[in-house]
Amino acid sequence: MVTEPEFTATERGWLAEVAGALADALLAGPWDVDSMASRASYTVGENGRWITELVRLAHLAYPEPPTGSPRELTRFLQVAPPLPNIFAAALASDRSPPVVHHRTVAPTRMEPSRCPVPVWHTTVDLANHLGLTIGELAWFADVRGWEIRTRVERLRHYRYRLLAKRHGGYRLLESPKWQLREIQRRILHEVVDLIPVHEAVHGFRPGHSPLTHAAGHTGSRVAIRLDLENFFGRVSAGRVWGLFRLAGYPEQVAYALSGLVTNSVPAAFRRRLATANSAEAAWLGVPHLPQGAPTSPALANLAAYRLDQRLGGLAASVDGRYSRYADDIAISGGPPVLHAASRLVRLAGRIAAEEGFVVNPAKTAVVGSGSRQQLTGLVVNRRVNVPRPTFDRLKATLHNAAVHGPASQNRSGHGDFRAHLAGRVSWVESVNPAKGARLRRIFEQIDWTGI
Repeated sequence: MVTEPEFTATERGWLAEVAGALADALLAGPWDVDSMASRASYTVGENGRWITELVRLAHLAYPEPPTGSPRELTRFLQVAPPLPNIFAAALASDRSPPVVHHRTVAPTRMEPSRCPVPVWHTTVDLANHLGLTIGELAWFADVRGWEIRTRVERLRHYRYRLLAKRHGGYRLLESPKWQLREIQRRILHEVVDLIPVHEAVHGFRPGHSPLTHAAGHTGSRVAIRLDLENFFGRVSAGRVWGLFRLAGYPEQVAYALSGLVTNSVPAAFRRRLATANSAEAAWLGVPHLPQGAPTSPALANLAAYRLDQRLGGLAASVDGRYSRYADDIAISGGPPVLHAASRLVRLAGRIAAEEGFVVNPAKTAVVGSGSRQQLTGLVVNRRVNVPRPTFDRLKATLHNAAVHGPASQNRSGHGDFRAHLAGRVSWVESVNPAKGARLRRIFEQIDWTGI
Protein backbone atom coordinates (compact mmCIF):
# COMPACT_ATOMS: atom_id res chain seq x y z
CA MET A 1 0.00 0.00 0.00
CA VAL A 2 1.44 3.38 -1.05
CA THR A 3 1.27 6.12 1.58
CA GLU A 4 0.97 9.68 0.30
CA PRO A 5 3.47 12.14 1.77
CA GLU A 6 2.14 14.51 4.43
CA PHE A 7 2.96 18.23 4.24
CA THR A 8 2.36 21.28 6.37
CA ALA A 9 0.16 24.08 5.02
CA THR A 10 3.27 26.04 4.03
CA GLU A 11 4.76 23.05 2.23
CA ARG A 12 1.47 22.37 0.41
CA GLY A 13 1.47 25.99 -0.79
CA TRP A 14 5.05 25.58 -1.98
CA LEU A 15 4.10 22.38 -3.82
CA ALA A 16 1.07 24.06 -5.43
CA GLU A 17 3.21 26.96 -6.66
CA VAL A 18 5.70 24.62 -8.34
CA ALA A 19 2.89 22.50 -9.83
CA GLY A 20 1.23 25.62 -11.25
CA ALA A 21 4.44 26.82 -12.83
CA LEU A 22 5.09 23.38 -14.31
CA ALA A 23 1.53 23.21 -15.70
CA ASP A 24 2.00 26.56 -17.45
CA ALA A 25 5.36 25.42 -18.82
CA LEU A 26 3.93 22.18 -20.20
CA LEU A 27 1.13 24.06 -21.94
CA ALA A 28 3.41 26.72 -23.39
CA GLY A 29 4.71 24.73 -26.37
CA PRO A 30 4.61 21.49 -28.36
CA TRP A 31 2.82 18.61 -26.61
CA ASP A 32 5.48 15.90 -26.88
CA VAL A 33 7.45 14.38 -24.00
CA ASP A 34 10.89 15.72 -24.96
CA SER A 35 9.72 19.31 -25.50
CA MET A 36 7.59 19.23 -22.36
CA ALA A 37 10.46 17.87 -20.26
CA SER A 38 12.78 20.57 -21.60
CA ARG A 39 10.36 23.34 -20.58
CA ALA A 40 9.76 21.73 -17.18
CA SER A 41 13.51 21.51 -16.51
CA TYR A 42 13.95 25.16 -17.46
CA THR A 43 11.14 26.11 -15.05
CA VAL A 44 12.68 24.46 -11.95
CA GLY A 45 16.33 24.86 -12.98
CA GLU A 46 17.20 21.16 -12.81
CA ASN A 47 17.07 18.05 -14.96
CA GLY A 48 16.18 15.12 -12.69
CA ARG A 49 14.67 11.79 -13.64
CA TRP A 50 11.54 12.72 -11.70
CA ILE A 51 10.81 15.43 -14.31
CA THR A 52 10.73 12.90 -17.15
CA GLU A 53 8.50 10.59 -15.10
CA LEU A 54 6.13 13.45 -14.28
CA VAL A 55 5.94 14.59 -17.89
CA ARG A 56 5.28 11.05 -19.13
CA LEU A 57 2.39 10.69 -16.66
CA ALA A 58 0.93 14.04 -17.74
CA HIS A 59 1.20 13.10 -21.41
CA LEU A 60 -0.44 9.74 -20.72
CA ALA A 61 -3.29 11.36 -18.77
CA TYR A 62 -3.79 14.08 -21.38
CA PRO A 63 -3.06 12.83 -24.93
CA GLU A 64 -4.07 16.32 -26.10
CA PRO A 65 -2.93 19.49 -24.29
CA PRO A 66 -5.65 20.69 -21.86
CA THR A 67 -5.21 24.30 -22.98
CA GLY A 68 -8.52 25.29 -21.41
CA SER A 69 -7.77 23.62 -18.07
CA PRO A 70 -4.45 24.80 -16.57
CA ARG A 71 -5.81 24.51 -13.03
CA GLU A 72 -6.94 20.96 -13.63
CA LEU A 73 -3.47 20.09 -14.93
CA THR A 74 -1.96 21.79 -11.87
CA ARG A 75 -4.00 19.60 -9.54
CA PHE A 76 -2.93 16.52 -11.49
CA LEU A 77 0.76 17.42 -11.14
CA GLN A 78 0.30 18.05 -7.40
CA VAL A 79 -0.88 14.51 -6.75
CA ALA A 80 1.02 12.58 -9.45
CA PRO A 81 3.71 10.69 -7.44
CA PRO A 82 6.94 12.15 -8.89
CA LEU A 83 6.42 15.73 -7.64
CA PRO A 84 5.19 15.12 -4.07
CA ASN A 85 7.71 12.30 -3.66
CA ILE A 86 10.67 14.49 -4.67
CA PHE A 87 9.36 17.16 -2.29
CA ALA A 88 9.06 14.69 0.59
CA ALA A 89 12.53 13.23 -0.07
CA ALA A 90 14.12 16.68 -0.16
CA LEU A 91 12.44 17.81 3.04
CA ALA A 92 13.34 14.56 4.84
CA SER A 93 17.03 15.05 4.01
CA ASP A 94 17.06 18.78 4.82
CA ARG A 95 17.58 19.61 1.15
CA SER A 96 15.61 22.28 -0.66
CA PRO A 97 12.74 20.93 -2.74
CA PRO A 98 12.24 22.14 -6.31
CA VAL A 99 11.54 25.86 -6.68
CA VAL A 100 10.34 28.02 -9.56
CA HIS A 101 13.29 29.59 -11.38
CA HIS A 102 11.46 30.76 -14.49
CA ARG A 103 7.72 31.33 -14.90
CA THR A 104 6.03 30.95 -18.29
CA VAL A 105 2.47 32.16 -18.77
CA ALA A 106 0.73 29.65 -21.00
CA PRO A 107 -1.94 30.92 -23.38
CA THR A 108 -5.38 29.42 -22.86
CA ARG A 109 -7.66 28.40 -25.68
CA MET A 110 -11.31 27.55 -25.87
CA GLU A 111 -11.96 23.85 -26.38
CA PRO A 112 -14.14 22.55 -29.23
CA SER A 113 -17.82 23.09 -28.45
CA ARG A 114 -20.89 21.27 -29.69
CA CYS A 115 -22.87 24.51 -29.28
CA PRO A 116 -22.57 27.63 -31.48
CA VAL A 117 -21.46 29.81 -28.56
CA PRO A 118 -19.10 32.80 -28.97
CA VAL A 119 -15.37 32.00 -28.94
CA TRP A 120 -13.61 33.56 -25.94
CA HIS A 121 -10.12 32.19 -25.34
CA THR A 122 -9.35 34.58 -22.46
CA THR A 123 -11.07 36.86 -19.99
CA VAL A 124 -9.79 39.74 -22.12
CA ASP A 125 -11.86 38.37 -25.01
CA LEU A 126 -14.91 38.15 -22.74
CA ALA A 127 -14.43 41.66 -21.36
CA ASN A 128 -13.99 43.13 -24.84
CA HIS A 129 -17.15 41.41 -26.06
CA LEU A 130 -19.14 42.84 -23.14
CA GLY A 131 -17.63 46.30 -23.59
CA LEU A 132 -15.88 46.15 -20.20
CA THR A 133 -12.34 46.61 -18.97
CA ILE A 134 -10.72 43.70 -17.14
CA GLY A 135 -11.21 45.61 -13.89
CA GLU A 136 -14.91 46.12 -14.60
CA LEU A 137 -15.31 42.45 -15.48
CA ALA A 138 -13.74 41.47 -12.15
CA TRP A 139 -16.01 43.98 -10.38
CA PHE A 140 -19.25 42.67 -11.86
CA ALA A 141 -18.11 39.04 -11.43
CA ASP A 142 -17.44 39.92 -7.77
CA VAL A 143 -14.12 38.10 -7.68
CA ARG A 144 -13.27 39.69 -4.31
CA GLY A 145 -16.57 38.85 -2.62
CA TRP A 146 -17.75 42.39 -1.94
CA GLU A 147 -21.44 41.48 -2.23
CA ILE A 148 -21.46 39.35 0.88
CA ARG A 149 -19.03 41.47 2.91
CA THR A 150 -19.85 45.12 2.33
CA ARG A 151 -22.47 47.13 4.20
CA VAL A 152 -22.44 49.89 1.60
CA GLU A 153 -25.50 49.58 -0.63
CA ARG A 154 -23.93 51.21 -3.69
CA LEU A 155 -21.16 48.58 -3.69
CA ARG A 156 -23.69 45.79 -4.06
CA HIS A 157 -24.89 44.46 -7.40
CA TYR A 158 -28.23 43.18 -6.07
CA ARG A 159 -31.29 44.49 -4.26
CA TYR A 160 -33.06 42.15 -1.85
CA ARG A 161 -36.75 41.77 -1.04
CA LEU A 162 -38.71 39.22 0.97
CA LEU A 163 -41.88 38.03 -0.78
CA ALA A 164 -44.68 36.07 0.86
CA LYS A 165 -45.32 32.64 -0.65
CA ARG A 166 -48.85 31.65 -1.63
CA HIS A 167 -48.96 28.76 0.83
CA GLY A 168 -47.04 30.41 3.66
CA GLY A 169 -43.45 31.36 4.37
CA TYR A 170 -41.22 33.70 2.40
CA ARG A 171 -38.76 33.65 -0.46
CA LEU A 172 -35.94 36.08 -1.08
CA LEU A 173 -35.90 37.94 -4.38
CA GLU A 174 -32.37 38.88 -5.51
CA SER A 175 -32.75 41.53 -8.22
CA PRO A 176 -29.58 42.53 -10.08
CA LYS A 177 -29.10 46.25 -10.61
CA TRP A 178 -29.48 47.47 -14.16
CA GLN A 179 -25.86 47.22 -15.31
CA LEU A 180 -25.40 43.65 -14.16
CA ARG A 181 -28.89 42.76 -15.43
CA GLU A 182 -27.95 43.94 -18.93
CA ILE A 183 -24.74 41.87 -18.81
CA GLN A 184 -26.75 38.83 -17.69
CA ARG A 185 -29.25 39.31 -20.50
CA ARG A 186 -26.44 39.27 -23.03
CA ILE A 187 -24.99 36.09 -21.53
CA LEU A 188 -28.46 34.54 -21.60
CA HIS A 189 -29.18 35.32 -25.25
CA GLU A 190 -25.65 34.96 -26.64
CA VAL A 191 -24.49 31.88 -24.69
CA VAL A 192 -26.98 30.08 -22.46
CA ASP A 193 -29.88 30.01 -24.91
CA LEU A 194 -27.60 28.25 -27.43
CA ILE A 195 -27.03 25.24 -25.15
CA PRO A 196 -29.79 22.62 -25.57
CA VAL A 197 -31.91 21.53 -22.59
CA HIS A 198 -33.54 18.16 -21.97
CA GLU A 199 -36.62 17.46 -24.10
CA ALA A 200 -38.78 17.05 -20.96
CA VAL A 201 -38.28 20.70 -19.97
CA HIS A 202 -41.26 23.02 -20.53
CA GLY A 203 -40.36 26.03 -18.37
CA PHE A 204 -38.43 29.04 -19.71
CA ARG A 205 -38.07 27.43 -23.13
CA PRO A 206 -39.32 28.90 -26.42
CA GLY A 207 -42.47 27.19 -27.68
CA HIS A 208 -43.18 25.63 -24.30
CA SER A 209 -45.39 26.69 -21.40
CA PRO A 210 -47.47 25.40 -18.48
CA LEU A 211 -50.01 24.40 -21.10
CA THR A 212 -47.59 22.16 -23.03
CA HIS A 213 -46.33 20.72 -19.73
CA ALA A 214 -49.85 19.82 -18.62
CA ALA A 215 -50.99 18.60 -22.06
CA GLY A 216 -48.58 15.67 -21.96
CA HIS A 217 -50.37 14.17 -18.96
CA THR A 218 -54.04 14.24 -19.96
CA GLY A 219 -56.20 11.12 -19.66
CA SER A 220 -53.89 9.43 -17.15
CA ARG A 221 -54.95 6.80 -14.64
CA VAL A 222 -52.78 8.57 -12.10
CA ALA A 223 -50.79 11.83 -11.99
CA ILE A 224 -47.89 12.32 -9.57
CA ARG A 225 -46.88 15.88 -8.76
CA LEU A 226 -43.57 16.74 -7.06
CA ASP A 227 -42.05 20.10 -6.14
CA LEU A 228 -38.36 20.99 -5.85
CA GLU A 229 -37.46 23.22 -2.91
CA ASN A 230 -35.34 26.32 -3.50
CA PHE A 231 -34.73 25.28 -7.11
CA PHE A 232 -32.41 28.15 -8.07
CA GLY A 233 -30.61 28.36 -4.73
CA ARG A 234 -29.62 24.70 -4.93
CA VAL A 235 -27.61 25.31 -8.12
CA SER A 236 -24.15 26.29 -6.92
CA ALA A 237 -21.58 28.42 -8.69
CA GLY A 238 -19.46 25.29 -9.09
CA ARG A 239 -22.19 23.60 -11.12
CA VAL A 240 -22.64 26.73 -13.23
CA TRP A 241 -18.87 26.82 -13.81
CA GLY A 242 -19.10 23.21 -14.98
CA LEU A 243 -21.82 24.13 -17.48
CA PHE A 244 -19.64 26.83 -19.04
CA ARG A 245 -16.68 24.43 -19.10
CA LEU A 246 -18.83 21.87 -20.95
CA ALA A 247 -19.64 24.61 -23.45
CA GLY A 248 -15.89 24.74 -24.17
CA TYR A 249 -14.77 27.83 -22.24
CA PRO A 250 -11.34 27.85 -20.56
CA GLU A 251 -11.27 27.72 -16.78
CA GLN A 252 -10.72 31.45 -16.22
CA VAL A 253 -13.45 32.45 -18.68
CA ALA A 254 -15.83 29.95 -17.06
CA TYR A 255 -14.99 31.41 -13.62
CA ALA A 256 -15.76 34.92 -14.85
CA LEU A 257 -19.03 33.86 -16.48
CA SER A 258 -20.18 31.95 -13.41
CA GLY A 259 -19.32 34.95 -11.23
CA LEU A 260 -21.48 37.18 -13.41
CA VAL A 261 -24.57 34.99 -13.02
CA THR A 262 -24.31 33.76 -9.41
CA ASN A 263 -24.55 35.54 -6.07
CA SER A 264 -23.99 35.17 -2.31
CA VAL A 265 -26.59 36.84 -0.08
CA PRO A 266 -25.27 39.12 2.70
CA ALA A 267 -25.82 37.86 6.25
CA ALA A 268 -28.28 40.62 7.19
CA PHE A 269 -30.77 39.49 4.56
CA ARG A 270 -30.22 35.82 5.30
CA ARG A 271 -31.05 36.43 8.96
CA ARG A 272 -34.37 37.96 7.98
CA LEU A 273 -35.17 34.93 5.84
CA ALA A 274 -33.93 32.46 8.49
CA THR A 275 -36.89 33.23 10.77
CA ALA A 276 -39.13 31.59 8.16
CA ASN A 277 -36.78 29.10 6.51
CA SER A 278 -33.40 28.52 8.13
CA ALA A 279 -32.32 25.79 5.68
CA GLU A 280 -32.94 27.96 2.62
CA ALA A 281 -31.19 30.90 4.27
CA ALA A 282 -28.07 28.81 4.86
CA TRP A 283 -27.95 27.72 1.22
CA LEU A 284 -28.13 31.32 0.01
CA GLY A 285 -24.92 32.16 1.85
CA VAL A 286 -22.87 30.30 -0.77
CA PRO A 287 -22.66 31.38 -4.44
CA HIS A 288 -25.81 30.20 -6.23
CA LEU A 289 -28.24 31.11 -8.98
CA PRO A 290 -30.16 34.16 -7.70
CA GLN A 291 -33.93 34.19 -7.93
CA GLY A 292 -34.43 37.39 -9.88
CA ALA A 293 -31.59 37.20 -12.41
CA PRO A 294 -32.65 36.71 -16.05
CA THR A 295 -30.07 33.95 -16.50
CA SER A 296 -31.16 31.79 -13.56
CA PRO A 297 -34.14 29.89 -15.06
CA ALA A 298 -32.26 28.74 -18.16
CA LEU A 299 -29.11 27.83 -16.22
CA ALA A 300 -31.18 25.89 -13.67
CA ASN A 301 -32.71 23.92 -16.53
CA LEU A 302 -29.24 23.04 -17.80
CA ALA A 303 -28.03 22.11 -14.32
CA ALA A 304 -30.99 19.73 -13.97
CA TYR A 305 -30.19 17.83 -17.20
CA ARG A 306 -29.10 14.67 -15.41
CA LEU A 307 -32.08 14.93 -13.08
CA ASP A 308 -34.40 15.05 -16.11
CA GLN A 309 -32.59 12.13 -17.72
CA ARG A 310 -32.90 9.95 -14.65
CA LEU A 311 -36.48 10.85 -13.79
CA GLY A 312 -37.48 10.38 -17.42
CA GLY A 313 -35.92 6.92 -17.32
CA LEU A 314 -37.68 6.16 -14.03
CA ALA A 315 -41.06 7.08 -15.53
CA ALA A 316 -40.36 5.10 -18.71
CA SER A 317 -39.56 1.98 -16.64
CA VAL A 318 -43.29 1.76 -15.80
CA ASP A 319 -44.55 3.06 -19.17
CA GLY A 320 -45.09 6.49 -17.66
CA ARG A 321 -44.60 10.03 -18.90
CA TYR A 322 -42.33 12.65 -17.34
CA SER A 323 -41.99 16.40 -17.74
CA ARG A 324 -40.81 19.36 -15.68
CA TYR A 325 -41.88 22.99 -15.58
CA ALA A 326 -39.26 24.88 -13.52
CA ASP A 327 -39.51 23.28 -10.06
CA ASP A 328 -42.78 21.40 -10.80
CA ILE A 329 -42.28 17.74 -11.72
CA ALA A 330 -44.99 15.51 -13.18
CA ILE A 331 -45.07 11.75 -13.74
CA SER A 332 -48.24 10.14 -15.10
CA GLY A 333 -49.50 7.01 -16.76
CA GLY A 334 -51.72 3.96 -16.57
CA PRO A 335 -52.06 1.08 -14.09
CA PRO A 336 -48.30 0.31 -13.90
CA VAL A 337 -47.65 3.88 -12.69
CA LEU A 338 -50.58 3.69 -10.26
CA HIS A 339 -49.33 0.42 -8.74
CA ALA A 340 -45.77 1.75 -8.44
CA ALA A 341 -46.73 5.25 -7.25
CA SER A 342 -45.27 4.98 -3.74
CA ARG A 343 -42.03 3.53 -5.05
CA LEU A 344 -41.80 6.19 -7.77
CA VAL A 345 -42.22 8.99 -5.22
CA ARG A 346 -39.55 7.46 -2.99
CA LEU A 347 -37.08 6.89 -5.84
CA ALA A 348 -37.72 10.32 -7.34
CA GLY A 349 -36.83 11.91 -4.01
CA ARG A 350 -33.65 9.85 -3.81
CA ILE A 351 -32.65 10.73 -7.38
CA ALA A 352 -33.29 14.43 -6.75
CA ALA A 353 -31.08 14.33 -3.64
CA GLU A 354 -28.28 12.58 -5.56
CA GLU A 355 -28.48 15.32 -8.19
CA GLY A 356 -28.28 18.11 -5.61
CA PHE A 357 -31.99 18.96 -5.35
CA VAL A 358 -34.60 18.41 -2.64
CA VAL A 359 -38.24 17.34 -3.08
CA ASN A 360 -40.71 19.13 -0.81
CA PRO A 361 -42.81 16.28 0.70
CA ALA A 362 -45.55 18.69 1.73
CA LYS A 363 -46.28 19.43 -1.93
CA THR A 364 -46.12 15.84 -3.20
CA ALA A 365 -49.45 14.60 -4.55
CA VAL A 366 -50.59 11.30 -6.10
CA VAL A 367 -53.99 11.83 -7.74
CA GLY A 368 -56.11 9.20 -9.46
CA SER A 369 -58.45 9.83 -12.37
CA GLY A 370 -61.45 9.88 -10.02
CA SER A 371 -60.21 13.15 -8.46
CA ARG A 372 -59.18 16.46 -9.94
CA GLN A 373 -55.70 16.05 -11.39
CA GLN A 374 -54.01 19.44 -11.49
CA LEU A 375 -50.58 20.40 -12.85
CA THR A 376 -49.19 23.97 -12.95
CA GLY A 377 -52.66 25.31 -12.18
CA LEU A 378 -54.40 23.34 -14.95
CA VAL A 379 -56.76 20.37 -14.79
CA VAL A 380 -55.59 17.40 -16.90
CA ASN A 381 -58.14 14.63 -16.24
CA ARG A 382 -59.61 14.39 -19.77
CA ARG A 383 -58.21 17.45 -21.50
CA VAL A 384 -56.30 20.51 -20.34
CA ASN A 385 -58.74 22.90 -18.72
CA VAL A 386 -58.95 25.78 -16.27
CA PRO A 387 -60.02 24.65 -12.77
CA ARG A 388 -63.67 25.45 -12.18
CA PRO A 389 -63.01 27.44 -8.95
CA THR A 390 -60.42 29.57 -10.77
CA PHE A 391 -62.83 30.26 -13.62
CA ASP A 392 -65.70 31.09 -11.26
CA ARG A 393 -63.59 33.51 -9.19
CA LEU A 394 -62.35 35.35 -12.26
CA LYS A 395 -65.87 35.49 -13.71
CA ALA A 396 -67.18 36.95 -10.43
CA THR A 397 -64.39 39.53 -10.35
CA LEU A 398 -65.14 40.61 -13.91
CA HIS A 399 -68.88 40.77 -13.26
CA ASN A 400 -68.45 42.88 -10.11
CA ALA A 401 -65.97 45.15 -11.91
CA ALA A 402 -68.58 45.69 -14.66
CA VAL A 403 -71.38 46.40 -12.15
CA HIS A 404 -69.57 48.25 -9.35
CA GLY A 405 -66.51 49.59 -11.16
CA PRO A 406 -63.03 48.05 -11.44
CA ALA A 407 -61.63 49.98 -8.45
CA SER A 408 -63.91 47.98 -6.14
CA GLN A 409 -62.23 44.72 -7.21
CA ASN A 410 -58.59 45.81 -7.17
CA ARG A 411 -58.04 44.53 -3.63
CA SER A 412 -54.37 43.71 -4.21
CA GLY A 413 -53.56 47.21 -5.45
CA HIS A 414 -52.34 46.32 -8.94
CA GLY A 415 -50.77 49.34 -10.63
CA ASP A 416 -52.39 48.42 -13.95
CA PHE A 417 -55.51 46.49 -13.00
CA ARG A 418 -56.83 46.52 -16.55
CA ALA A 419 -53.72 44.80 -17.89
CA HIS A 420 -53.84 42.36 -14.98
CA LEU A 421 -57.40 41.28 -15.74
CA ALA A 422 -56.76 41.22 -19.49
CA GLY A 423 -53.81 38.91 -18.93
CA ARG A 424 -55.89 36.50 -16.84
CA VAL A 425 -58.63 36.46 -19.48
CA SER A 426 -56.04 35.80 -22.21
CA TRP A 427 -54.68 32.91 -20.18
CA VAL A 428 -58.14 31.30 -19.99
CA GLU A 429 -58.61 31.89 -23.74
CA SER A 430 -55.35 30.06 -24.47
CA VAL A 431 -56.48 27.04 -22.44
CA ASN A 432 -60.20 26.95 -23.21
CA PRO A 433 -61.28 29.32 -26.02
CA ALA A 434 -65.01 28.88 -25.32
CA LYS A 435 -64.72 29.78 -21.65
CA GLY A 436 -62.29 32.54 -22.51
CA ALA A 437 -64.78 34.08 -24.95
CA ARG A 438 -67.41 34.24 -22.19
CA LEU A 439 -64.99 36.08 -19.93
CA ARG A 440 -63.88 38.39 -22.74
CA ARG A 441 -67.48 39.54 -23.29
CA ILE A 442 -67.80 40.48 -19.61
CA PHE A 443 -64.39 42.18 -19.62
CA GLU A 444 -65.46 44.38 -22.53
CA GLN A 445 -68.42 45.62 -20.51
CA ILE A 446 -66.20 47.17 -17.82
CA ASP A 447 -66.06 50.96 -17.77
CA TRP A 448 -62.42 51.98 -17.30
CA THR A 449 -63.16 55.72 -17.33
CA GLY A 450 -61.17 57.45 -14.63
CA ILE A 451 -58.94 54.47 -13.91
